Amino acid sequence: MNRRTGMRGGLHLEPHKSRALRRPVLHLPPPRTVVLALDQGSGQEAVPAVRSGQPVRVGTLIAAQCGVAAALHSPVSGNVREIAPRPTVRGTGRCILIDSDGRDERDPALLRATGAR
Repeated sequence: MNRRTGMRGGLHLEPHKSRALRRPVLHLPPPRTVVLALDQGSGQEAVPAVRSGQPVRVGTLIAAQCGVAAALHSPVSGNVREIAPRPTVRGTGRCILIDSDGRDERDPALLRATGAR
């Protein structure tokens, strides 16, 4: 029986972090396009808070919470291409597509909320 979870069985793997720490963390550029499903797994869709052509920045609210559906915030800066059906984990669902501008600019409201400069 596992002492931490009280469950029987499972795997207990040895940590191998030293190998991963031998190299520096890579900073990758933002993707050219992001596709964000309005249903993040709850079975209910968040309500779009943006429209096609609208500029967004990192942290901009792009879909509002609705029932058990989580609010969504943009992970990139750029422009909303469209809100359209796309393949998702649950089959096909409405998604917000954002074309990144590559600048990764933060939403000023996010900066005020965190006290960052």
